[in-house]
Amino acid sequence: MWEGGHRVPFFMAWDRFLSSAGENGTDIRGTSVDEPVTSLDVLPTILDASGLNDPSSNPLLRSSPSDGKSWLPVLDGSVTRLHDYLFWFRERAGDRYVGVVRRGQWKLIIDRKDGPGFELFDLKTDIGETTNLAQSNPDIVQEFKEAFIDYANEMARRNGEEVPNVRLSRMGSI
Repeated sequence: MWEGGHRVPFFMAWDRFLSSAGENGTDIRGTSVDEPVTSLDVLPTILDASGLNDPSSNPLLRSSPSDGKSWLPVLDGSVTRLHDYLFWFRERAGDRYVGVVRRGQWKLIIDRKDGPGFELFDLKTDIGETTNLAQSNPDIVQEFKEAFIDYANEMARRNGEEVPNVRLSRMGSI
């Protein structure tokens, strides 16, 4: 759940494709992007590059939607942010779970061991995640908590589980 396990550079070498993948067929080789991505984005990127990323023409995408997004719009500069939020979630037994919500410089860790614990970090100034800013930023905690609940409920819905997720909706405040 901590940055040490997630913050790693990603390199992509795809000369044949990137040499003409930009807007109007421009060369985007050597492009550097400082936007968080996830391994869930690899398949949508490959499908997009192959012209197969449209759910209306790809039955696999209709039956099993992906949380990933194609990197191509970021690489060619047509968008600056790929994901509104990034989520990590690990359920433990019973009411126990750990989740992470990340957007921009902010990262909220929700640890429900004995009750909801919230840790909010400003990754721009605290890459080591040493200073919990949850108490001084309750609006960000609330926004991220609601985004997390929406995400968890969507995952439950996709898996045919109870929605709303009662355990998550009982999360308290900081």
